[in-house]
Amino acid sequence: LTCVKLFGFAEWPLRLFPFACSIGSLLLFRRLAGRLLEGLPLVLAVAAFSLNYSGIRYAAEAKPYGPDQFVSLVLLTLAVEAWRRPHERGWLWLLAAVAPLAVGVSYPALFMAGGISIALAYVLWTSGDRRGWIAWTVYNAALVGSFALLLLLARQQAASELGFMQD
Repeated sequence: LTCVKLFGFAEWPLRLFPFACSIGSLLLFRRLAGRLLEGLPLVLAVAAFSLNYSGIRYAAEAKPYGPDQFVSLVLLTLAVEAWRRPHERGWLWLLAAVAPLAVGVSYPALFMAGGISIALAYVLWTSGDRRGWIAWTVYNAALVGSFALLLLLARQQAASELGFMQD
């Protein structure tokens, strides 16, 4: 909507946000892969990601798949940083702050965030970090709260349009 308001209703503004998210995804994937891999495996992973047909296609469509990919990579990158440094709770707090925005931008992010929650619970359990559980709890509360808010808004929108659609 912002791109259309700024640049007018045309094909290019509709595709600008998914394209920007796809470029951001490529850069973010490089960072994420660099945290987990090195050498030839890193090069091959980034090459496979950048040449993936669906990623290229989603960059050119006016659909939410490019932003979905970007938001999932943001959540996953923050989770990997929290996993690699379990006693630095700043990454968990950042994840808790980003989660409601992520769910607001991308509905499928809720599934990624749920999986991250389970994985981080295991990391916190095995590391014995008791203070990390506070950030984990806030993260989960933010997820549940943002999902409940989206559900409420969707029901209100459906109720306001239902009469028109029935007529």
